[in-house]
Amino acid sequence: MPAKTQIVDFLDDKALVLPALLDAAIVGNERAKYLLSLFQMAASYAEHPQEGGAASPRTDREACGITDTTFDRSVSESVSDGHGNFHIPGAHRLAAVLDDAMEAMLAPLTLLASNSQESAALHEEYRKRLDELVKARPTIVDDMISGETIASMTSGRPTSGERGICSGHSAGASSRHSIVSCSDEVAIPRRPPHRISRSFALDQNSTIIAVVELSHSSWLVAGMLPGIERQPHKKLEPSPERLLAVLHRWRDEAVRAGRTIRRIALAFEAGRDGFWLARWLAARGVEAHVIHPLSVAVSREHRRAKTDRLDTELLKRGFLGWLRGERGHCSMARVPTIAEEDAKRPNRERECLVGERTRIVNRIKAP
Repeated sequence: MPAKTQIVDFLDDKALVLPALLDAAIVGNERAKYLLSLFQMAASYAEHPQEGGAASPRTDREACGITDTTFDRSVSESVSDGHGNFHIPGAHRLAAVLDDAMEAMLAPLTLLASNSQESAALHEEYRKRLDELVKARPTIVDDMISGETIASMTSGRPTSGERGICSGHSAGASSRHSIVSCSDEVAIPRRPPHRISRSFALDQNSTIIAVVELSHSSWLVAGMLPGIERQPHKKLEPSPERLLAVLHRWRDEAVRAGRTIRRIALAFEAGRDGFWLARWLAARGVEAHVIHPLSVAVSREHRRAKTDRLDTELLKRGFLGWLRGERGHCSMARVPTIAEEDAKRPNRERECLVGERTRIVNRIKAP
């Protein structure tokens, strides 16, 4: 027993508690993204129930450890009153679980607040932003919630326009990164994922979805446009400017059809063109993803047809499933920064030089 006491004193209570809090924070992050996605899907289905069946979020619910099966009905039984308000079954409980998830995400920062001034300032900032977000959210009565409130929750900004804590999608990962960054004092390892297996919260009524089949001589881009029944294809010369012009033209076409476009999501397979196109598009407001080629399921028939148009349809189905958060369709490669790619250059040049040396030596030794 004295030995155990000495070990605990040496490690300090924080070092023992922090790993559990970090695990709980990561689970809370996944739950927050699931719940915010659920609110968005329910509002979208209530507004346009005629455009397709309701998504089944059961798999995502089980993946993030929520056992309340009544949440599975939140999308399929949601109803709009026609004035921007929605009746979402269980909305009050959804909001309560969301608040608990946010608190779990904040717990590691609370523990580390006394370690340094930087940790204390970060904790105070996130604590203030979370309190502002919860305070600005109207009380949910009889499971009725307004579209403005849902937009405020998912964007991370209170309805008053002030700065909120974090959105559950892009900024949810930022929150987790901040929490892990504050734990450097206890040497918690971190490394960016090389694959992104799932996305969350697709509002197909306000999103243009496009895929590109890249080749040396031409690019074939295929899209799905909200409010447009046809699914256009366009063959282009290899030019990012031409590709961006096509995406903007499709956006204008969807706007003329009466839809508000808030997101343009595009994907292409990793290959000879690398990641430069994804960075170029992201800098111009397009959400660009790079698909792992081996993650896309293809037919194993010996003599299957293979054309660029068929390949784009295959990519489109996989990308759409990934955007919906469904498992097993495809996975995305993390887009490295320019500095990360430059760091790989010495090794690649060395491999080329070693290979060239081997070829020269073999030619000299050849009879």
